[in-house]
Amino acid sequence: MAWRFQPSKFKNTTPKVPKKEETIFDLPIGGLSCTNNGIQSSASFLAFHIEGEGGKLGVLPLKTLGRRLRKDISIVCAHGDLVDDFSFLPFNENLLVTCSRDDKLKIWNCENFGDLENAQTIGDPFASIDLGDGHLLDCLAPHKTAGDIVAVASGERAMVVDIGAQKIIMEVSGAIERAQAIDWSSDGKILAISSNKGRNAHIFDPRASSKPIFDISIHSGLGREGRVIFTDDKLVSSGFTNKRVQELQLFDHRDWTKKIHAEEFSSTTGVLIPLYDADTKLLFLAGKGTNIFTTAEIQEKNPILSRVHEQPLNDQLLGACLMNKRSCDVMSGEVQKFFQLTKNSIIPFPCIVPRR
Repeated sequence: MAWRFQPSKFKNTTPKVPKKEETIFDLPIGGLSCTNNGIQSSASFLAFHIEGEGGKLGVLPLKTLGRRLRKDISIVCAHGDLVDDFSFLPFNENLLVTCSRDDKLKIWNCENFGDLENAQTIGDPFASIDLGDGHLLDCLAPHKTAGDIVAVASGERAMVVDIGAQKIIMEVSGAIERAQAIDWSSDGKILAISSNKGRNAHIFDPRASSKPIFDISIHSGLGREGRVIFTDDKLVSSGFTNKRVQELQLFDHRDWTKKIHAEEFSSTTGVLIPLYDADTKLLFLAGKGTNIFTTAEIQEKNPILSRVHEQPLNDQLLGACLMNKRSCDVMSGEVQKFFQLTKNSIIPFPCIVPRR
Protein backbone atom coordinates (compact mmCIF):
# COMPACT_ATOMS: atom_id res chain seq x y z
CA MET A 1 0.00 0.00 0.00
CA ALA A 2 1.38 3.39 -1.01
CA TRP A 3 1.89 5.94 1.77
CA ARG A 4 1.83 9.72 1.75
CA PHE A 5 3.00 12.36 4.19
CA GLN A 6 0.33 14.45 5.89
CA PRO A 7 1.40 18.09 5.33
CA SER A 8 -0.29 19.43 8.47
CA LYS A 9 2.21 17.49 10.59
CA PHE A 10 5.29 19.27 9.21
CA LYS A 11 4.97 22.77 10.62
CA ASN A 12 7.49 21.83 13.31
CA THR A 13 10.04 20.47 10.81
CA THR A 14 13.51 21.55 11.95
CA PRO A 15 16.82 21.28 10.07
CA LYS A 16 19.49 19.42 12.04
CA VAL A 17 22.92 21.06 11.96
CA PRO A 18 25.40 18.32 10.99
CA LYS A 19 28.75 17.68 12.62
CA LYS A 20 31.83 18.12 10.42
CA GLU A 21 32.25 14.37 10.01
CA GLU A 22 28.70 14.23 8.62
CA THR A 23 29.58 16.66 5.80
CA ILE A 24 31.68 16.31 2.64
CA PHE A 25 34.63 18.69 2.95
CA ASP A 26 37.85 19.81 1.20
CA LEU A 27 36.09 19.64 -2.17
CA PRO A 28 37.57 21.62 -5.12
CA ILE A 29 34.57 23.88 -5.74
CA GLY A 30 35.86 27.46 -5.34
CA GLY A 31 33.82 30.44 -6.56
CA LEU A 32 31.05 29.70 -9.06
CA SER A 33 29.87 31.86 -11.96
CA CYS A 34 27.00 29.56 -13.01
CA THR A 35 23.37 30.69 -13.24
CA ASN A 36 21.96 27.30 -12.18
CA ASN A 37 21.56 25.83 -8.69
CA GLY A 38 25.12 24.49 -8.64
CA ILE A 39 24.24 21.05 -7.23
CA GLN A 40 21.65 18.34 -7.96
CA SER A 41 20.65 15.10 -6.25
CA SER A 42 19.19 11.79 -7.33
CA ALA A 43 18.29 8.90 -5.04
CA SER A 44 21.89 7.66 -5.38
CA PHE A 45 24.20 10.52 -6.41
CA LEU A 46 25.15 14.16 -5.99
CA ALA A 47 26.40 16.15 -9.00
CA PHE A 48 27.98 19.59 -8.61
CA HIS A 49 30.23 22.18 -10.27
CA ILE A 50 33.95 21.97 -9.59
CA GLU A 51 36.58 24.69 -9.51
CA GLY A 52 38.11 25.96 -12.74
CA GLU A 53 36.25 23.43 -14.87
CA GLY A 54 33.15 25.12 -16.22
CA GLY A 55 32.40 22.23 -18.54
CA LYS A 56 32.97 19.49 -15.95
CA LEU A 57 30.91 18.24 -13.02
CA GLY A 58 31.91 16.27 -9.95
CA VAL A 59 29.80 13.24 -8.97
CA LEU A 60 29.73 11.47 -5.61
CA PRO A 61 27.49 8.79 -4.08
CA LEU A 62 24.70 10.33 -2.02
CA LYS A 63 25.92 8.73 1.22
CA THR A 64 29.46 10.13 0.94
CA LEU A 65 30.90 11.62 4.14
CA GLY A 66 34.23 13.12 5.15
CA ARG A 67 37.19 14.51 3.24
CA ARG A 68 37.13 14.23 -0.55
CA LEU A 69 39.95 15.69 -2.65
CA ARG A 70 39.84 16.06 -6.42
CA LYS A 71 41.41 12.62 -6.93
CA ASP A 72 38.58 11.11 -4.87
CA ILE A 73 35.79 12.52 -7.05
CA SER A 74 34.35 11.02 -10.22
CA ILE A 75 34.35 13.57 -13.04
CA VAL A 76 31.90 14.03 -15.90
CA CYS A 77 33.64 15.89 -18.76
CA ALA A 78 30.35 17.23 -20.04
CA HIS A 79 31.03 20.20 -22.32
CA GLY A 80 33.76 22.37 -23.77
CA ASP A 81 32.12 25.48 -22.29
CA LEU A 82 30.31 26.21 -19.02
CA VAL A 83 27.55 23.77 -18.07
CA ASP A 84 24.48 26.01 -18.17
CA ASP A 85 22.20 23.53 -16.41
CA PHE A 86 22.02 19.91 -15.31
CA SER A 87 19.63 17.53 -13.58
CA PHE A 88 19.17 13.87 -12.80
CA LEU A 89 16.20 12.22 -14.46
CA PRO A 90 13.47 11.62 -11.83
CA PHE A 91 12.69 8.09 -13.02
CA ASN A 92 16.28 6.92 -13.49
CA GLU A 93 18.60 7.80 -10.61
CA ASN A 94 21.74 6.99 -12.64
CA LEU A 95 21.14 9.29 -15.61
CA LEU A 96 22.36 12.89 -15.55
CA VAL A 97 21.31 15.31 -18.30
CA THR A 98 23.40 18.41 -19.07
CA CYS A 99 23.28 21.36 -21.46
CA SER A 100 25.60 24.14 -22.57
CA ARG A 101 25.33 27.10 -24.93
CA ASP A 102 28.02 25.70 -27.20
CA ASP A 103 27.07 22.06 -27.39
CA LYS A 104 24.44 19.35 -27.66
CA LEU A 105 22.08 18.08 -24.99
CA LYS A 106 23.92 15.19 -23.31
CA ILE A 107 22.93 12.33 -21.02
CA TRP A 108 25.49 10.67 -18.74
CA ASN A 109 25.27 7.27 -17.03
CA CYS A 110 26.65 7.53 -13.46
CA GLU A 111 25.85 3.94 -12.54
CA ASN A 112 29.50 2.99 -11.99
CA PHE A 113 30.27 6.04 -9.84
CA GLY A 114 29.04 4.36 -6.66
CA ASP A 115 32.45 2.96 -5.65
CA LEU A 116 34.10 5.54 -3.37
CA GLU A 117 37.50 3.85 -3.68
CA ASN A 118 37.63 4.03 -7.48
CA ALA A 119 36.91 7.52 -8.75
CA GLN A 120 36.41 7.63 -12.52
CA THR A 121 36.36 10.13 -15.35
CA ILE A 122 33.95 9.83 -18.25
CA GLY A 123 34.05 11.82 -21.47
CA ASP A 124 31.71 9.75 -23.62
CA PRO A 125 28.02 10.43 -22.96
CA PHE A 126 25.34 7.76 -22.73
CA ALA A 127 23.52 9.80 -25.40
CA SER A 128 24.15 13.06 -27.25
CA ILE A 129 21.23 14.84 -28.91
CA ASP A 130 21.82 17.45 -31.61
CA LEU A 131 18.93 19.93 -31.43
CA GLY A 132 20.02 21.81 -34.56
CA ASP A 133 22.07 24.86 -35.47
CA GLY A 134 21.43 28.05 -33.54
CA HIS A 135 20.06 26.35 -30.44
CA LEU A 136 22.19 27.76 -27.61
CA LEU A 137 20.92 25.77 -24.64
CA ASP A 138 20.27 27.83 -21.50
CA CYS A 139 18.35 25.69 -19.00
CA LEU A 140 16.44 22.42 -18.72
CA ALA A 141 13.78 20.62 -16.68
CA PRO A 142 12.89 16.90 -16.74
CA HIS A 143 9.19 16.13 -16.99
CA LYS A 144 7.60 15.31 -13.62
CA THR A 145 5.28 12.51 -14.72
CA ALA A 146 6.74 11.09 -17.94
CA GLY A 147 10.08 9.30 -18.18
CA ASP A 148 12.69 10.38 -20.77
CA ILE A 149 10.98 13.72 -21.48
CA VAL A 150 13.02 16.91 -20.92
CA ALA A 151 12.20 20.55 -21.69
CA VAL A 152 15.17 22.63 -22.83
CA ALA A 153 15.05 26.42 -23.19
CA SER A 154 17.10 28.18 -25.83
CA GLY A 155 16.92 31.95 -26.14
CA GLU A 156 13.28 32.89 -26.79
CA ARG A 157 12.03 29.33 -27.29
CA ALA A 158 11.89 25.92 -25.67
CA MET A 159 11.94 22.38 -26.99
CA VAL A 160 10.34 19.30 -25.50
CA VAL A 161 12.78 16.46 -26.16
CA ASP A 162 12.24 12.71 -26.03
CA ILE A 163 15.73 11.57 -25.01
CA GLY A 164 14.85 7.92 -25.65
CA ALA A 165 13.96 8.63 -29.27
CA GLN A 166 16.62 11.41 -29.32
CA LYS A 167 14.41 13.95 -31.05
CA ILE A 168 12.36 17.11 -30.51
CA ILE A 169 8.67 16.27 -30.15
CA MET A 170 7.32 19.80 -29.48
CA GLU A 171 8.60 23.35 -29.71
CA VAL A 172 7.25 26.58 -28.22
CA SER A 173 8.37 30.20 -28.60
CA GLY A 174 7.56 33.68 -27.36
CA ALA A 175 9.83 34.31 -24.39
CA ILE A 176 11.46 37.72 -24.01
CA GLU A 177 15.22 37.64 -24.46
CA ARG A 178 17.21 34.78 -22.93
CA ALA A 179 15.41 32.16 -20.84
CA GLN A 180 17.06 31.47 -17.48
CA ALA A 181 14.80 28.98 -15.74
CA ILE A 182 12.16 26.49 -16.80
CA ASP A 183 9.81 24.14 -14.93
CA TRP A 184 6.90 21.76 -15.48
CA SER A 185 3.70 21.85 -13.45
CA SER A 186 3.20 18.95 -11.05
CA ASP A 187 0.82 17.20 -13.49
CA GLY A 188 3.19 17.80 -16.41
CA LYS A 189 0.68 19.75 -18.51
CA ILE A 190 1.98 23.30 -18.20
CA LEU A 191 5.46 24.71 -18.84
CA ALA A 192 6.74 27.97 -17.32
CA ILE A 193 9.80 29.94 -18.43
CA SER A 194 11.54 32.82 -16.64
CA SER A 195 13.28 35.24 -19.03
CA ASN A 196 14.63 38.77 -19.34
CA LYS A 197 16.73 38.31 -16.16
CA GLY A 198 13.71 37.50 -14.03
CA ARG A 199 11.45 40.33 -15.17
CA ASN A 200 9.08 38.18 -17.23
CA ALA A 201 7.46 34.75 -17.01
CA HIS A 202 5.73 32.88 -19.80
CA ILE A 203 3.16 30.11 -19.39
CA PHE A 204 2.80 27.47 -22.11
CA ASP A 205 0.47 24.54 -22.74
CA PRO A 206 2.60 22.70 -25.33
CA ARG A 207 -0.29 20.36 -26.19
CA ALA A 208 -2.50 23.24 -27.29
CA SER A 209 -0.26 25.90 -28.80
CA SER A 210 3.33 26.80 -29.58
CA LYS A 211 2.71 30.31 -28.22
CA PRO A 212 2.31 31.35 -24.56
CA ILE A 213 -1.15 31.06 -23.06
CA PHE A 214 -0.16 33.87 -20.68
CA ASP A 215 2.68 36.35 -20.24
CA ILE A 216 3.41 37.84 -16.81
CA SER A 217 5.45 40.93 -15.99
CA ILE A 218 6.88 40.10 -12.61
CA HIS A 219 10.01 41.47 -10.93
CA SER A 220 10.92 45.08 -11.66
CA GLY A 221 14.63 44.76 -10.90
CA LEU A 222 17.40 43.82 -13.29
CA GLY A 223 19.16 40.93 -11.59
CA ARG A 224 21.64 38.47 -13.03
CA GLU A 225 19.30 35.52 -12.60
CA GLY A 226 15.65 34.56 -12.19
CA ARG A 227 13.81 31.41 -11.16
CA VAL A 228 10.37 29.86 -11.65
CA ILE A 229 9.10 26.66 -10.02
CA PHE A 230 5.66 25.11 -9.70
CA THR A 231 4.27 24.18 -6.28
CA ASP A 232 1.14 22.11 -6.79
CA ASP A 233 -1.41 24.68 -8.06
CA LYS A 234 0.85 27.73 -7.76
CA LEU A 235 3.80 29.26 -9.55
CA VAL A 236 6.67 30.71 -7.53
CA SER A 237 8.94 33.28 -9.15
CA SER A 238 12.21 34.54 -7.67
CA GLY A 239 13.91 37.74 -8.81
CA PHE A 240 14.73 41.27 -7.64
CA THR A 241 12.98 44.55 -6.93
CA ASN A 242 14.23 47.78 -8.52
CA LYS A 243 16.15 48.36 -5.28
CA ARG A 244 18.16 45.15 -5.73
CA VAL A 245 16.26 43.29 -3.01
CA GLN A 246 15.48 39.60 -3.39
CA GLU A 247 11.79 39.14 -4.12
CA LEU A 248 9.45 36.16 -4.21
CA GLN A 249 6.08 36.28 -6.02
CA LEU A 250 3.32 33.66 -6.11
CA PHE A 251 0.63 33.18 -8.76
CA ASP A 252 -2.38 30.84 -8.83
CA HIS A 253 -2.98 28.49 -11.79
CA ARG A 254 -6.66 29.39 -11.77
CA ASP A 255 -6.07 33.05 -12.55
CA TRP A 256 -2.70 34.06 -13.99
CA THR A 257 -3.70 37.74 -13.92
CA LYS A 258 -3.75 37.74 -10.12
CA LYS A 259 -0.58 37.87 -8.04
CA ILE A 260 -1.54 36.28 -4.71
CA HIS A 261 1.62 37.07 -2.76
CA ALA A 262 4.83 39.12 -2.93
CA GLU A 263 7.56 39.19 -0.30
CA GLU A 264 10.99 40.79 -0.06
CA PHE A 265 14.03 39.15 1.50
CA SER A 266 17.69 40.28 1.58
CA SER A 267 19.39 43.15 -0.21
CA THR A 268 22.02 41.24 -2.18
CA THR A 269 23.13 40.41 -5.71
CA GLY A 270 22.56 36.65 -5.25
CA VAL A 271 19.25 35.20 -6.43
CA LEU A 272 16.94 33.42 -3.97
CA ILE A 273 16.82 29.73 -4.94
CA PRO A 274 13.33 28.23 -4.32
CA LEU A 275 13.10 24.47 -3.75
CA TYR A 276 9.77 22.71 -3.17
CA ASP A 277 8.88 19.42 -1.51
CA ALA A 278 5.43 18.35 -2.69
CA ASP A 279 4.86 15.79 0.10
CA THR A 280 5.37 18.15 3.04
CA LYS A 281 4.21 21.27 1.12
CA LEU A 282 7.36 23.01 2.36
CA LEU A 283 9.21 25.63 0.33
CA PHE A 284 12.96 25.89 0.98
CA LEU A 285 14.49 29.30 0.18
CA ALA A 286 18.25 29.75 -0.08
CA GLY A 287 19.95 32.92 -1.30
CA LYS A 288 23.17 32.70 -3.28
CA GLY A 289 25.96 34.45 -1.42
CA THR A 290 24.00 34.56 1.85
CA ASN A 291 24.32 32.72 5.17
CA ILE A 292 20.77 31.59 5.86
CA PHE A 293 18.11 29.32 4.44
CA THR A 294 14.43 29.55 5.22
CA THR A 295 11.75 26.87 5.41
CA ALA A 296 8.22 28.10 4.67
CA GLU A 297 4.78 26.62 4.15
CA ILE A 298 2.48 27.64 1.30
CA GLN A 299 -1.09 27.98 2.58
CA GLU A 300 -4.49 28.62 1.00
CA LYS A 301 -5.28 31.32 3.56
CA ASN A 302 -3.31 34.34 4.77
CA PRO A 303 -0.46 34.41 5.29
CA ILE A 304 -0.01 32.64 1.95
CA LEU A 305 3.67 32.11 2.74
CA SER A 306 4.18 31.19 6.38
CA ARG A 307 7.79 30.95 7.56
CA VAL A 308 8.45 27.76 9.54
CA HIS A 309 12.15 28.03 10.36
CA GLU A 310 15.24 30.12 9.55
CA GLN A 311 18.55 28.29 9.67
CA PRO A 312 21.82 30.28 10.01
CA LEU A 313 24.71 28.92 7.95
CA ASN A 314 28.36 29.01 8.93
CA ASP A 315 29.54 29.25 5.32
CA GLN A 316 28.38 31.33 2.39
CA LEU A 317 25.92 29.46 0.20
CA LEU A 318 26.88 29.00 -3.47
CA GLY A 319 24.21 26.48 -4.45
CA ALA A 320 21.49 24.26 -3.04
CA CYS A 321 19.26 21.29 -3.79
CA LEU A 322 16.89 18.87 -2.07
CA MET A 323 17.41 15.13 -1.77
CA ASN A 324 15.33 12.71 -3.79
CA LYS A 325 12.54 11.69 -1.43
CA ARG A 326 13.19 7.96 -1.91
CA SER A 327 16.39 8.29 0.12
CA CYS A 328 14.79 9.76 3.26
CA ASP A 329 15.60 8.05 6.55
CA VAL A 330 11.99 7.95 7.71
CA MET A 331 12.77 5.87 10.80
CA SER A 332 14.77 8.78 12.22
CA GLY A 333 11.96 11.25 11.50
CA GLU A 334 13.64 12.65 8.38
CA VAL A 335 11.18 14.07 5.84
CA GLN A 336 13.67 15.83 3.55
CA LYS A 337 17.34 16.77 3.31
CA PHE A 338 18.68 20.15 2.20
CA PHE A 339 22.16 20.21 0.62
CA GLN A 340 24.22 23.40 0.85
CA LEU A 341 27.06 23.86 -1.63
CA THR A 342 29.94 26.06 -0.42
CA LYS A 343 33.35 26.88 -1.92
CA ASN A 344 34.87 23.72 -0.41
CA SER A 345 32.10 21.51 0.96
CA ILE A 346 28.65 19.97 0.65
CA ILE A 347 26.72 20.27 3.90
CA PRO A 348 23.58 18.11 4.35
CA PHE A 349 20.85 19.41 6.68
CA PRO A 350 18.42 16.59 7.54
CA CYS A 351 14.94 18.07 8.07
CA ILE A 352 13.47 16.27 11.06
CA VAL A 353 9.96 16.03 12.47
CA PRO A 354 10.36 15.12 16.16
CA ARG A 355 8.96 11.69 16.98
CA ARG A 356 6.56 11.36 19.88
